[in-house]
Amino acid sequence: MLNIAYAFGINYFDTASTYGAGNSERILGKWLKTFNIPRDKVVISSKIHGNVPRTWRIWRKGGLSKKHISRELELSLKRLQVDYLDLLYIHVPDPNTSIEETLAALSTAVDQGKVRMLGASNIDVEYLSRSLEVSKVNSLAEYEVVQNEYNFIKRNDEKDLLPFCAGNQIKYVGYGPLSGGLLTGKYQKGGKYPKNTRFYFRSELYESKLTDQTFSTIETLNKYAQSIGIALPTLMYAWLYEKSAVDSFLIGARNESQFKALTDAQQVQLSDHDWKELNKIVSDDHKAPCK
Repeated sequence: MLNIAYAFGINYFDTASTYGAGNSERILGKWLKTFNIPRDKVVISSKIHGNVPRTWRIWRKGGLSKKHISRELELSLKRLQVDYLDLLYIHVPDPNTSIEETLAALSTAVDQGKVRMLGASNIDVEYLSRSLEVSKVNSLAEYEVVQNEYNFIKRNDEKDLLPFCAGNQIKYVGYGPLSGGLLTGKYQKGGKYPKNTRFYFRSELYESKLTDQTFSTIETLNKYAQSIGIALPTLMYAWLYEKSAVDSFLIGARNESQFKALTDAQQVQLSDHDWKELNKIVSDDHKAPCK
């Protein structure tokens, strides 16, 4: 899959120390070495301190403390078989460690050349604002990238975080562009989860999304996609491509056919009429303009 993605022109690969208990980083590192991928031709990001099961004590214990950041970064670099990360995110905030300690440790990693840019994931505007203030006051490296879930039915960040990022020259990367597969239309209300899908393997992470409103929105979206002659995933990617506030978004394709929606979306030019119709579908909680 990595070779297929690279052949499609994808050069940004995002992982995390907690993905597959470190195996995601190992797989990416092995691919880089096995296929002699030039390091300067790819952008690699990883994350530290994620939400993991209680049994994964090694990742839960240290949070975003200085000691834990230093240790986990070294382990990530080793698993990835690289000397530096282009981008290191905090996976989630750590309420038990001060922002000052976290940013000081991350700044050290930047000064050492082990990390080129810093990012924060799964945060709100208050956390980002406070972090930037701490960085400025203490002359520490600043977060330059935010990575949050963002898709047609998850758009909370339009209210304040996206405008804040735009106003402070901070890049915004969205994950979950198809909402774990919901925005493909393959999940039916009250139906069983298809095997080998995200919902099948980790239903506890996604079941909160399965509301009547969500299924109603997806049904309407699917009908509109059909009316203009494209698949629903293609429409969702095309919508994201034209979102000026979103600098990049992550995909989690499991096979080559899933890349087709992405490449098809590059050929779609949504009209003013399309945007008007899509705006009608947005729920009352997300009335910010689509474009």
